[in-house]
Amino acid sequence: MKRRLLIFGGSHSELPLIHAAHKLGFSVTTSGNRPYHPGHTIADSYVPADFSDPLQMLDVAKRSECEFIVSAANDYAYLSSCEVAEKLGLPGFDRPGIAYSLHHKHLFKALASSLGIPVTKFVAIDKGTLDFSGIASLSFPLVVKPVDLTGGKGISIVKDSEALFAAVATVRSLSKSQAVVIEEFFNGSLHSYSTIINNGHVVFEYVDNEFCCARPYLVTTSTSQAKVPPAVITDLKLQTEKLVAALPLIDGILHCQFLYRDGSYVILEYTRRSSGDLYSEVVEAVTGVRHAEQFIRQSTGMPLDLSRFRPNSRFVSRHCVFPSQRGQFGGIHIAPELQKHVQSVTKAVPLGYEFASCLEEKAAVVVCSFGDRTSMEYFSARFNDFIGCQLLPPIEQSPSRSEILN
Repeated sequence: MKRRLLIFGGSHSELPLIHAAHKLGFSVTTSGNRPYHPGHTIADSYVPADFSDPLQMLDVAKRSECEFIVSAANDYAYLSSCEVAEKLGLPGFDRPGIAYSLHHKHLFKALASSLGIPVTKFVAIDKGTLDFSGIASLSFPLVVKPVDLTGGKGISIVKDSEALFAAVATVRSLSKSQAVVIEEFFNGSLHSYSTIINNGHVVFEYVDNEFCCARPYLVTTSTSQAKVPPAVITDLKLQTEKLVAALPLIDGILHCQFLYRDGSYVILEYTRRSSGDLYSEVVEAVTGVRHAEQFIRQSTGMPLDLSRFRPNSRFVSRHCVFPSQRGQFGGIHIAPELQKHVQSVTKAVPLGYEFASCLEEKAAVVVCSFGDRTSMEYFSARFNDFIGCQLLPPIEQSPSRSEILN
């Protein structure tokens, strides 16, 4: 019989994980509270539950009789997975305390500062605290962030104290923990630095450029590979290995986001979950390393396999597509001049899905491959012109009897 594996999630971001698990011979159960997500349709079974709730997921893991668990590309799912893995004695996850110290922004920034890892100057404000005297040491403009949310949710830039108080109130209305990080603004280009660590060392690294095209702080587009000096990448590796040794972290994927400007950089965050929006598909296309497979191997106690397979292209870009307004999802339109570069189109929701707003839920992710950097940068800067989310026309309702009579 196939060995059973439970994935905490089943969105489009987990599709590479499900495919990789199937290729490795696992039977896959997915869980989550959005049954329309595409991963649930290709899994061997689906159990509805809230993957951010460790108690619910512990129950699902026991009832599904899984031998291993895998986190979704979501911070809440990863933290929940760490707690379940510890209770069940499963491999592939850091201890919960270590996981929280990385994935909660105020804890990470405090740890990074103590280790001399480059981060912006900051102050943490706990739940319910009204004392903002600590910000006197900071210089405006400031960035206000919830400590426990991803995808740019709740983040804002403020230029004075009045705007700061309003931003903190907004964060507390969105965040479960209601804790806030306030940090000095660093105006730089955004990049990801994704690594695989083994025995305390970085044995694989991939760096790209990231862009927030739909709304501030929400990454919607990426291009390979990063326009960052080699000396910065060398120092990033050094800082990453410093972090790995200090915690310490188990072997596997460790993902970083950083800002770069004029020879200097600051690290925004590290995460241990797999990256979403088909990031692993891009990494595999550029490097040849089966990125999603390594996360499955990490989560199941299998040895990592960094033998390189044939890369597809050096110049790969991905773009997240959002609806321009409310309405029912009718598909994705791609302009003819871009069609020849398209490597894959992955729908995030089924056709007919009702979008309640224009920038909250993704419609699809499009991955493109190009023959040169110039073409990649030209199209990537104009993806919103070449790729669109189609919405179905509203269904005309028959007039009521009173309308006919009137």
